[in-house]
Amino acid sequence: METVKIRNVVLGEGIPKICVPIVEKNRKDIVRTAASYKSMNIDLIEWRADWYEDVEKKEELEKTLTTLRETLGEIPLLFTIRTSKEGGEMDISQAMYEELLLRAAGTGCVDAVDVEVMHDTEGSTGLIHKLHQEGMVVLASNHDFQKTPAESVIKERLLQMFHLGADVAKMAVMPKTEQDVWNLLAATREAADQNMGPVITMSMGKRGVISRLTGEHTGSTLTFGAVGKTSAPGQIHVEKLRDILQCIHEKRINLFLVGFMGCGKSTIAAALGHLLGMACMEMDQQIVEQEGRSIADIFADQGEAYFRSVETDLLRSFSDRAGVIVSCGGGVPLREENIHIMKENGLVVFLNADAEIIYGRVKDSTDRPILNGHMNVEYIGELMDKRRPWYEKAADVCITVGHKSTMDVCVEILENVAHSTENGVFLRKKVEI
Repeated sequence: METVKIRNVVLGEGIPKICVPIVEKNRKDIVRTAASYKSMNIDLIEWRADWYEDVEKKEELEKTLTTLRETLGEIPLLFTIRTSKEGGEMDISQAMYEELLLRAAGTGCVDAVDVEVMHDTEGSTGLIHKLHQEGMVVLASNHDFQKTPAESVIKERLLQMFHLGADVAKMAVMPKTEQDVWNLLAATREAADQNMGPVITMSMGKRGVISRLTGEHTGSTLTFGAVGKTSAPGQIHVEKLRDILQCIHEKRINLFLVGFMGCGKSTIAAALGHLLGMACMEMDQQIVEQEGRSIADIFADQGEAYFRSVETDLLRSFSDRAGVIVSCGGGVPLREENIHIMKENGLVVFLNADAEIIYGRVKDSTDRPILNGHMNVEYIGELMDKRRPWYEKAADVCITVGHKSTMDVCVEILENVAHSTENGVFLRKKVEI
């Protein structure tokens, strides 16, 4: 990916950078907020000047920018005026909008400028050229607070921003469905693979939180965090955000997903693997492939004890592997030896669900030998009650699945995984069994 340097920060390499907005109305509060950010591990500050009550007063704007620059020191500063057309605080003419951006750039206190390019694509080329002459890095942007455009449209707009002359292309959209989030991530990856420059995307609101966490693999080079006030829905506190990004970057551990059959282990493992760029293993499928027969046939031919031994042997193979998400069979944690192996070689995530939910997911399955002749909610509930203490004993992280979406469960896992780490490196805790 092509990189862009903004003062001392490089977009397009390593962990996605974190930008935090300043959204205050007067100079005193703007400077106070900026000063409070200096002690935090923040890569970039965005001043949302559309919130500033004196933004159209030339001398006041210049004075505030000068003070802001002195306060921030070497922290890069992104100057943004978000217009009401794209969810911002200012309803101004295009001429005034351009004048303010150029005025800010001319102070020499700003490192990068955000330009809303989709309302006047022809005029944007000239504006971008003028900002480049002032030594600015130009971040072209487009925000849709109502919907998520089609995947092809997102990709087209991002690439169009580069064709207009921008150094960085940014899109923020509002998802209506989980598929909207997947579409944004796919378009981001496709645009980033064109190597025209750093891409920044985000799916706003709670549904789109995952897009703010997984940019290192999906192609987004910068994410926006929050300390106090947020500038867009779905922003995460900067400290939590940094922890999660660091954990994703390290990939020094295996994640073992455990839980009763039908709790979603396979689906969640596949989604996490795609989002994080980690390998996935479905234990039952792996065993079927290496044995050359179905699980039902293994049970019928050699019994459950043999099958459980095969599971244990497979788990032992992770003693010299890392960075794999493992969807474990429902009975894996029933052996203390298995719990010990998993904890020694990774982090164990217990996905919990009610018996009614499990029954609804497995009732039509023909390859669940444990439930042969007992496919009903009552029996499933009894079996889950017997197994739950083992699942909980194995678990480093417990997630109640319920009716949550795949994205919601993935976010919750990442948040909990971050809390189970120290300095960005997963803990390997000694297990007492």
